[in-house]
Amino acid sequence: MRFGLSERHVRRLLAAWREGGAEALVSRRRGRGPNNRLPQTDRRRALERVQAYYPDFGPTLAHEKLFERHGELFSRPFSVETLRGWM
Repeated sequence: MRFGLSERHVRRLLAAWREGGAEALVSRRRGRGPNNRLPQTDRRRALERVQAYYPDFGPTLAHEKLFERHGELFSRPFSVETLRGWM
């Protein structure tokens, strides 16, 4: 196939187009965020704690101490890379 789509997928798209027009080809998730996005409150709490208690720590050590001492504040664990991006 020219566009890297399987025959089955092309048939599915064609059926959707016939039934709903061009709008049927646009993703229904368009404009929405990912399901696994962390709440803004987690980000705010993490950055507040890092600035207050660990201002001179790098992301790796700050992450370790953050979850060791304040882990119950967050809805779920997040990675060092997430904290690094926020910092």
